[in-house]
Amino acid sequence: LAMSSRNRYLNDGERKIAAEIYKTMEEMKKKRTQTQTKEVEDWGKNNLLSKGFSSVDYVEIRNPKTLERVSDANS
Repeated sequence: LAMSSRNRYLNDGERKIAAEIYKTMEEMKKKRTQTQTKEVEDWGKNNLLSKGFSSVDYVEIRNPKTLERVSDANS
């Protein structure tokens, strides 16, 4: 977890939970090669909730160069 100015306000428990974002993103990258986009996005959201997040606004897979949403048609 980056030690940005906002992240320093997190307590130890929140910092530990926040680290799950990166772990979830890495796992989603692996799952993306075998599973449809929507299923991976749903898994990512549910995984974050199961790791202690009280809510997740959205999880989307995006093209790293254009930041456009990735669909199964343009994977």
